[in-house]
Amino acid sequence: WTLDDIKKFIESRKIKLAPVYYSEGIIDYKCRLGCMCCPLSNDRGLKEFKKYPSMLKAYLRAGNVYFDNHYADNKKFNDVYELFMFRTFFKSSELYELTMKERNLFNTKIDAKEFLQNYFKVQL
Repeated sequence: WTLDDIKKFIESRKIKLAPVYYSEGIIDYKCRLGCMCCPLSNDRGLKEFKKYPSMLKAYLRAGNVYFDNHYADNKKFNDVYELFMFRTFFKSSELYELTMKERNLFNTKIDAKEFLQNYFKVQL
């Protein structure tokens, strides 16, 4: 269906959508269907995590269980915050390593949890 087809269908049947599909009371016909904060979306969920920081907190709580069960012996990530940063902000392991480790531009190690709290304006 085209966006126009979708618009006509919704309007002709007076369908009320879930609030997430509205922006300032107007339906966003370009809004994709699917899970909120989907890591498979083009922006890896960033737009929705910024809009709904409580989703980030829930995602990381669940992610921590996953991390403990699947990454406990992993040497690449120290915690779920580093894993989340890698999967959300970086396209390659090399770029992640260059940015996150002490040999980066600022010669400091980035605290992933602190970065996420500042970026999303949420207490984790």
